[in-house]
Amino acid sequence: MLWDVVHSHPKVIDRLFCPFCLTNGMTNSLRRSGNWADTTWTSSMYEPCVVYDTSYMILLVSHIYMCPLNHQIPSHHPSIPSALPPSVYVPFYLTNRPGFTVDMLTQVSSMVDSGLSFHSIENIVMEQYEQSYWRIRNLYEENCVGCRWNAHNHGAFPKFQQSFFLFPHEQLIRSVFIAYSLLFEQTFFNDMTKRTSKWLACDHTFKSAANIGITRKSDGGWLKMMKYLFCVLGECGDVLHWRFTRGESLNEVKSIFEDLKTRHENAKIPVEGITIDNCCKWKGLLFQNFPGIVVKLDFLHAVQRFVSTLPMVVRKCSNICKEYGLVFRSPNDIGIQRLQKTPNKEILRVNLESFEQNWKSKVVKGHKVMSPAAMKAIANTKLHIAKDFLSNIPAHISTSGNERLHRNLNNIMKTNKIGIDTAFVRCSRLFFKINSKMGNDRSLASLLSSPRQLLFNEDDSFNNRAEHFGFASFERNENGLIFPSPDYLNMDH
Repeated sequence: MLWDVVHSHPKVIDRLFCPFCLTNGMTNSLRRSGNWADTTWTSSMYEPCVVYDTSYMILLVSHIYMCPLNHQIPSHHPSIPSALPPSVYVPFYLTNRPGFTVDMLTQVSSMVDSGLSFHSIENIVMEQYEQSYWRIRNLYEENCVGCRWNAHNHGAFPKFQQSFFLFPHEQLIRSVFIAYSLLFEQTFFNDMTKRTSKWLACDHTFKSAANIGITRKSDGGWLKMMKYLFCVLGECGDVLHWRFTRGESLNEVKSIFEDLKTRHENAKIPVEGITIDNCCKWKGLLFQNFPGIVVKLDFLHAVQRFVSTLPMVVRKCSNICKEYGLVFRSPNDIGIQRLQKTPNKEILRVNLESFEQNWKSKVVKGHKVMSPAAMKAIANTKLHIAKDFLSNIPAHISTSGNERLHRNLNNIMKTNKIGIDTAFVRCSRLFFKINSKMGNDRSLASLLSSPRQLLFNEDDSFNNRAEHFGFASFERNENGLIFPSPDYLNMDH
């Protein structure tokens, strides 16, 4: 690939200035030198760049621009594409390692967002490259037949291996994908910080975050760093805030409610109620940030605490799960979707006692339904009903958003090991994708289709933000990847 934007778009020359001179306070324009970043010009400071496409490797040969001080600037230097107008398409993304075409990044991003592991993606890409290899080899061998020279005289066609036919390996795919996705992190941040809701649904999930960690440098062992993922959803199911945590301590999420309080106050939108799984323990904290707020038990957990005690055969071979869900419905609200607020605590108590009496002595496929664990869960629900944690929950505050979030998280995070930076990027992309269905200005696909405006603009406000998603405090390493700050990792949880 020959890359010379000035030759293709002569008018952009007025936009191009020497980045080395700019660092010294000088403004010098660039001009074409007539030379390329290859071996034909012995004075060139640059070489061709390896760029991986979807099924073959490309050598990117850039034209060399020069300033009056003879600074050499290749046309792929970040300062060049960043100065181009939006109409100019840049088909590649370069790092300090081999680059990827935008088509390749789009393909990898789609596979990651669909839940594929990077090892599986490597295998898919390798198969695509091998198919291209065989097309070239077959063409070579066909042309050898009947010619004066043949493959025997000129050597056999090389085998498909990295030393002859380069293809991206798992580690490279992961690192480039993460670095590329972090270019959109500011967009993800801006979208989430503008979201508000009159009702907040808070949720702890441990399955999605149980295997997040880092590789220990001393012995290569895996060190788990996080145990839970705490999310705050709006009444429409959009994600308002989220954070990885090492436990269920209030200290780890206290700043989340402070952030949300400030955000809603600035938007002049009062928060009317909050549903949460630890309603008894956290009610005092919530009152500190939202005085007089209505606190309710998360409806999903109210159901799951009982259903999880039932053997799978009981759930599948009876309608007990459906009947238990109707306990929290008004007598005339029996449709597929709840259309009315949950009844008062007296009706809830009568419904639950009737349910308990109906199933108390039943046996399904040899399993007694009301096991000691099930009776304990029902007793716990009765306490929450008595404390008014389950009554008068509006109809639009449903569990569908939580259930959808759990399914999506399990899909993209299901792995034995997942690095902190990978987990952060996957969740950021997922939450933006979920929110895009709730009224985003831009979808994830639209961002990936025109990323050039973001590729070369550093975000200096990263560490000075009023809100932090993912971790309470974190920093970037030398490659720009995200890690929790040492202060956070050493704090008492």
